[in-house]
Amino acid sequence: MKKILFIFCLIFFIGIKNISGIAVYPQQINFLVHEGEFSCENVTILSYGNIVLNDKWAKKNLNTKDILLHIFPKASLNLYLDYPKEIFVFDKEKVEVCFSGNSPGVYHGVFLAREENSNEGVGIWINATILKSNKNNNLLSSTGMSILEDSSSNPSFLLFFSGILLTILLILLFFIFKRK
Repeated sequence: MKKILFIFCLIFFIGIKNISGIAVYPQQINFLVHEGEFSCENVTILSYGNIVLNDKWAKKNLNTKDILLHIFPKASLNLYLDYPKEIFVFDKEKVEVCFSGNSPGVYHGVFLAREENSNEGVGIWINATILKSNKNNNLLSSTGMSILEDSSSNPSFLLFFSGILLTILLILLFFIFKRK
Protein backbone atom coordinates (compact mmCIF):
# COMPACT_ATOMS: atom_id res chain seq x y z
CA MET A 1 0.00 0.00 0.00
CA LYS A 2 2.86 2.39 0.80
CA LYS A 3 4.42 1.72 -2.62
CA ILE A 4 1.17 2.63 -4.40
CA LEU A 5 0.82 5.82 -2.34
CA PHE A 6 4.46 6.72 -3.07
CA ILE A 7 4.02 6.16 -6.84
CA PHE A 8 0.78 8.18 -6.80
CA CYS A 9 2.49 11.12 -5.02
CA LEU A 10 5.48 10.94 -7.36
CA ILE A 11 3.25 11.07 -10.47
CA PHE A 12 1.18 13.88 -8.92
CA PHE A 13 4.21 16.11 -8.17
CA ILE A 14 5.86 15.44 -11.54
CA GLY A 15 2.57 16.35 -13.22
CA ILE A 16 2.27 19.62 -11.25
CA LYS A 17 5.81 20.60 -12.20
CA ASN A 18 4.97 20.23 -15.91
CA ILE A 19 1.70 22.17 -15.81
CA SER A 20 2.03 25.28 -17.90
CA GLY A 21 0.14 28.32 -16.77
CA ILE A 22 -0.10 31.00 -19.41
CA ALA A 23 -3.02 33.12 -20.56
CA VAL A 24 -3.31 35.99 -23.03
CA TYR A 25 -6.18 38.40 -23.44
CA PRO A 26 -8.19 39.96 -25.05
CA GLN A 27 -9.24 37.07 -27.30
CA GLN A 28 -8.53 39.14 -30.39
CA ILE A 29 -7.12 42.50 -31.38
CA ASN A 30 -8.38 44.63 -34.27
CA PHE A 31 -6.42 47.14 -36.29
CA LEU A 32 -7.84 49.60 -38.84
CA VAL A 33 -5.18 51.79 -40.45
CA HIS A 34 -4.41 53.66 -43.65
CA GLU A 35 -1.30 52.74 -45.63
CA GLY A 36 1.83 53.59 -43.64
CA GLU A 37 -0.03 54.59 -40.46
CA PHE A 38 0.48 52.90 -37.08
CA SER A 39 -2.10 51.68 -34.58
CA CYS A 40 -1.34 50.11 -31.18
CA GLU A 41 -3.29 47.83 -28.82
CA ASN A 42 -2.44 46.44 -25.38
CA VAL A 43 -2.26 42.70 -24.77
CA THR A 44 -2.15 41.27 -21.24
CA ILE A 45 -0.14 38.13 -20.47
CA LEU A 46 -0.66 36.10 -17.28
CA SER A 47 2.14 33.71 -16.37
CA TYR A 48 5.40 33.39 -14.50
CA GLY A 49 8.75 33.21 -16.25
CA ASN A 50 10.26 34.05 -19.62
CA ILE A 51 7.66 34.29 -22.38
CA VAL A 52 8.54 34.17 -26.07
CA LEU A 53 6.22 36.10 -28.42
CA ASN A 54 5.67 35.48 -32.12
CA ASP A 55 3.11 36.05 -34.87
CA LYS A 56 1.99 34.24 -38.05
CA TRP A 57 -0.35 35.32 -40.84
CA ALA A 58 -2.74 33.83 -43.38
CA LYS A 59 -2.73 34.95 -47.03
CA LYS A 60 -3.99 38.45 -47.80
CA ASN A 61 -7.82 38.73 -47.85
CA LEU A 62 -8.19 35.23 -46.33
CA ASN A 63 -10.23 35.64 -43.13
CA THR A 64 -9.93 32.25 -41.46
CA LYS A 65 -9.43 30.90 -37.98
CA ASP A 66 -7.77 27.72 -39.26
CA ILE A 67 -4.43 27.89 -37.46
CA LEU A 68 -2.82 25.62 -40.07
CA LEU A 69 -3.29 28.33 -42.73
CA HIS A 70 -1.40 30.93 -40.68
CA ILE A 71 2.06 30.08 -41.99
CA PHE A 72 3.38 33.36 -43.38
CA PRO A 73 5.77 35.72 -41.61
CA LYS A 74 4.65 39.35 -41.51
CA ALA A 75 7.52 40.48 -43.73
CA SER A 76 6.34 38.34 -46.65
CA LEU A 77 3.02 40.25 -46.60
CA ASN A 78 4.68 43.70 -46.17
CA LEU A 79 3.23 43.99 -42.67
CA TYR A 80 4.91 45.47 -39.62
CA LEU A 81 3.97 44.25 -36.14
CA ASP A 82 6.09 45.65 -33.31
CA TYR A 83 6.27 44.06 -29.85
CA PRO A 84 9.01 42.68 -27.58
CA LYS A 85 10.13 39.24 -28.76
CA GLU A 86 10.72 38.00 -25.22
CA ILE A 87 9.55 39.26 -21.82
CA PHE A 88 9.73 38.15 -18.21
CA VAL A 89 6.30 37.94 -16.63
CA PHE A 90 5.74 37.88 -12.90
CA ASP A 91 2.00 37.26 -12.60
CA LYS A 92 0.70 39.84 -15.10
CA GLU A 93 2.32 41.99 -17.79
CA LYS A 94 0.91 44.37 -20.43
CA VAL A 95 2.53 44.35 -23.85
CA GLU A 96 1.97 47.04 -26.47
CA VAL A 97 1.48 45.61 -29.96
CA CYS A 98 1.72 48.11 -32.84
CA PHE A 99 0.66 47.40 -36.43
CA SER A 100 1.33 49.02 -39.79
CA GLY A 101 1.35 48.00 -43.44
CA ASN A 102 1.81 49.33 -46.94
CA SER A 103 -0.54 47.18 -49.02
CA PRO A 104 -4.31 47.83 -48.71
CA GLY A 105 -6.36 44.75 -47.86
CA VAL A 106 -7.69 42.56 -45.08
CA TYR A 107 -5.25 40.46 -43.07
CA HIS A 108 -5.78 37.78 -40.43
CA GLY A 109 -3.04 36.69 -38.08
CA VAL A 110 -2.34 35.03 -34.77
CA PHE A 111 -0.26 36.49 -31.93
CA LEU A 112 1.44 33.62 -30.08
CA ALA A 113 2.89 33.43 -26.57
CA ARG A 114 4.75 30.44 -25.14
CA GLU A 115 6.96 29.77 -22.18
CA GLU A 116 10.66 29.60 -22.94
CA ASN A 117 11.88 26.05 -23.67
CA SER A 118 8.34 24.88 -24.37
CA ASN A 119 6.57 23.95 -27.58
CA GLU A 120 3.13 24.66 -26.14
CA GLY A 121 1.58 28.08 -25.94
CA VAL A 122 -1.52 30.17 -26.46
CA GLY A 123 -2.53 32.74 -29.01
CA ILE A 124 -5.03 35.44 -29.85
CA TRP A 125 -6.40 36.41 -33.25
CA ILE A 126 -5.35 39.56 -35.08
CA ASN A 127 -7.80 41.21 -37.48
CA ALA A 128 -6.14 43.94 -39.54
CA THR A 129 -7.51 46.12 -42.30
CA ILE A 130 -5.29 48.49 -44.26
CA LEU A 131 -7.17 51.19 -46.17
CA LYS A 132 -5.91 53.05 -49.20
CA SER A 133 -4.15 56.24 -48.13
CA ASN A 134 -6.16 59.46 -48.24
CA LYS A 135 -3.21 61.85 -48.49
CA ASN A 136 -4.80 63.79 -51.40
CA ASN A 137 -7.69 65.13 -49.32
CA ASN A 138 -8.26 68.86 -48.85
CA LEU A 139 -9.78 70.40 -45.77
CA LEU A 140 -12.28 73.23 -46.30
CA SER A 141 -13.46 75.22 -43.34
CA SER A 142 -16.23 77.70 -42.83
CA THR A 143 -17.53 79.24 -39.58
CA GLY A 144 -15.65 76.75 -37.43
CA MET A 145 -17.09 73.67 -39.14
CA SER A 146 -14.93 71.42 -41.31
CA ILE A 147 -15.80 69.51 -44.43
CA LEU A 148 -13.40 66.83 -45.59
CA GLU A 149 -13.40 66.79 -49.36
CA ASP A 150 -11.67 64.48 -51.79
CA SER A 151 -9.55 66.44 -54.29
CA SER A 152 -11.31 64.66 -57.19
CA SER A 153 -14.67 66.34 -56.39
CA ASN A 154 -15.58 69.86 -57.56
CA PRO A 155 -15.53 72.55 -54.79
CA SER A 156 -17.43 74.97 -57.07
CA PHE A 157 -20.57 72.89 -56.45
CA LEU A 158 -20.56 74.05 -52.80
CA LEU A 159 -20.18 77.68 -53.86
CA PHE A 160 -22.97 77.33 -56.45
CA PHE A 161 -25.32 75.64 -53.95
CA SER A 162 -24.55 78.31 -51.31
CA GLY A 163 -25.28 81.05 -53.88
CA ILE A 164 -28.70 79.54 -54.70
CA LEU A 165 -29.59 79.30 -51.00
CA LEU A 166 -28.51 82.91 -50.42
CA THR A 167 -30.61 84.10 -53.38
CA ILE A 168 -33.70 82.25 -52.06
CA LEU A 169 -33.16 83.76 -48.61
CA LEU A 170 -32.90 87.30 -50.05
CA ILE A 171 -36.10 86.82 -52.10
CA LEU A 172 -37.96 85.58 -49.00
CA LEU A 173 -36.75 88.56 -46.97
CA PHE A 174 -37.82 90.94 -49.76
CA PHE A 175 -41.38 89.55 -49.76
CA ILE A 176 -41.59 89.61 -45.94
CA PHE A 177 -40.56 93.30 -45.76
CA LYS A 178 -42.77 94.22 -48.75
CA ARG A 179 -45.91 92.97 -46.91
CA LYS A 180 -45.28 95.30 -43.98
